[in-house]
Amino acid sequence: MKTLPHINTRFASVATAVISLSMVVALPACQRGWDSTDDETTPTPTPPPTEALAHYNGPGSSWRMELDEQADTFTLNKSAIPGSDPTLEIEGAYEELSNGFLRLTVSAATNGQGINANDTISGIQVGKALTLLLPFGDEKNQILALPNANNCPSQNTAANWLLYKQANSFDSDNHNSNHYGIYTYSVLSSVTELTTQYNLATPTDDVDGVALDSGACAEGLLATDTIQYYFTNGVTAALALAENNEQLTTGNSDQSQFLLTLEQRSIAALSDLAGTYNGIMFDSQLSDTSRNFPVKADCSSGTCTFKQITDIETGDLADAEYSLSFQEEDINSPSIGFVIGNLTDANSNGGVTTCSVNIDYAGSGDKFIACIGISPGSSNTDELFNLFLVSE
Repeated sequence: MKTLPHINTRFASVATAVISLSMVVALPACQRGWDSTDDETTPTPTPPPTEALAHYNGPGSSWRMELDEQADTFTLNKSAIPGSDPTLEIEGAYEELSNGFLRLTVSAATNGQGINANDTISGIQVGKALTLLLPFGDEKNQILALPNANNCPSQNTAANWLLYKQANSFDSDNHNSNHYGIYTYSVLSSVTELTTQYNLATPTDDVDGVALDSGACAEGLLATDTIQYYFTNGVTAALALAENNEQLTTGNSDQSQFLLTLEQRSIAALSDLAGTYNGIMFDSQLSDTSRNFPVKADCSSGTCTFKQITDIETGDLADAEYSLSFQEEDINSPSIGFVIGNLTDANSNGGVTTCSVNIDYAGSGDKFIACIGISPGSSNTDELFNLFLVSE
């Protein structure tokens, strides 16, 4: 097991415990029933967070969203580090639309940051474990991944992980070149590891794992000099890997890499994916203003076709269609819960894509498909594509 050369074992305060990690060593989320003697690739479902509040944290710099489920109102704040004074404060009302999308309508926001009263922010939710928001205001290119907040894993965890934000200027000397794999966290020893890593260039070849910094989680957060972790009471987590401590303390995540850890579940058959999904797509090769957009997908017989939603409320769709196809022999490959597929865009450009699939995520009843791939038509493994789909 290697260690990351730029990560040391000094710890920032718990108040700064957001994970900012510039190396894409992914952190698969905790998994119920895993311990140091278990096979880390044998998943056991995480119990649903039935008592979890609708509070969410995540990197980029550090975000916190709170939903008041009685009043249907929200607050969404951005800070340099967790617990510090917000640099951006947003509030308003929220609703779940009939098509399943989450819509936040802004009533007030900090001036001068590209978000104003009556603007809307859209996203999807996977039970109470995870909220994913489309970029808004000055946050033009970065999907916000916000795991449920305030809780730490209660037992050892093993999870799938995947990269969902690349450094703005990728540097192989300072960043992790891999894209997905298996993550483990030991409650007893407080050791976190990317025990398995895979690269989209050779999607089934196991790359040496990496040991991350050690540290104890407190109130759902863990921070070291160059890594911030946002844990849940299950296996879902978001990690930020930074090049240095200054990037973390100033909230500058341009050169950080973000990872999601996700509950592992063995895929029995591709037919289990069948259904209609809402989702969010990111393609790094598209222009700055159109790299991210909501999608509607239909999955059947091992193929998911999806189109951009041009109007969240009406459900109107663009004409261009994407296709993501899988083969039965590729399920649970390269490890449990993953499936390797091929993405094709409307111009018939293709790209290798690997997805973590779960047909009952964290006991919520939601099917969840989370993918990392090479942008269609590109051979550059730094030009990435992400797709997140949750069943209606």
